[in-house]
Amino acid sequence: MKNSNIVRHIRHFEKTGKISNSLVRFFDQQGRWCEELLPVLPSESAPPRHEIPHSILRKINLPEDRRITGAKSRPVLRTSFVTRKETNLNIPYSEIRGSVMVKENAMIHAESLRRVGGDFSTDTSVSVCVPKLHTVIGNFDASSSSILIAPSLRDVGGSVFLLGRVPPNLVAIGGRCIVQKAVSTRDNALRSVGKSLILNDLDKIYFPRLESVGEHLVMHGAQRVEARVLREVGGTFLAGQAEVMVLPNLRFVGGDLNTQSAKEFFHPELVVRGRWTQSPEASEFWIRRMQALAILKGNQSSLYL
Repeated sequence: MKNSNIVRHIRHFEKTGKISNSLVRFFDQQGRWCEELLPVLPSESAPPRHEIPHSILRKINLPEDRRITGAKSRPVLRTSFVTRKETNLNIPYSEIRGSVMVKENAMIHAESLRRVGGDFSTDTSVSVCVPKLHTVIGNFDASSSSILIAPSLRDVGGSVFLLGRVPPNLVAIGGRCIVQKAVSTRDNALRSVGKSLILNDLDKIYFPRLESVGEHLVMHGAQRVEARVLREVGGTFLAGQAEVMVLPNLRFVGGDLNTQSAKEFFHPELVVRGRWTQSPEASEFWIRRMQALAILKGNQSSLYL
């Protein structure tokens, strides 16, 4: 929500004494106004056009019937869930319509949580267990957690920030995906990334179902890259250290392409809008391969030398 709309809803509260449903997600589970949940304001060099009057809502405590709904066995939190406690944390809700923000090094267990309507963000370096979570409308950030258990996660509307492994059933990411200290990607269901896909410190990269990357595809340190159904990369594609690249269906790269170490990677139908830095041996290998295939099919009598 834009700052101007937030201000408009706050002014409505001033006049009527009623909190609009649009503001509920900016309160925490205790009913307190939480400024951290609001959009980032412009920098000081460019003063905000609509300054949010937080002081008006700091005195308000949202009643329980505006915060929690649904059956007792599967409660729904209409606000956000925000905590700064460094302790074992059990989140009882089946759905959180606002965001989840865990600021301290808490071990997170959310056994029943299925959907988050905003962001899911945690600074914890220990385990995050969300076994039934399937949808996050905003960003999903567990970039400090050494153990992420999210086997049901399928769709993230915003960006994804991880440490280690991509959740095995994650299919679509609307924003960026950045994975630090990545481990095996062999068993994953990822099909599309709306913006950039960046993986660091992984020797072998496999994306068996990945079809498209909207912006940049960057693979630092990879020696082998295999994505057999990948058709397009909207921006730059950097895999300069990879000696083996298995991308038989790649047909479009919108920026630069670096495949300088892959002696056997070349395809004449691949359109590269930027500069293609390729192995000097790649095109020659392609010619020899095509002529060898022609001989096997009986269409040519001798091999090109």
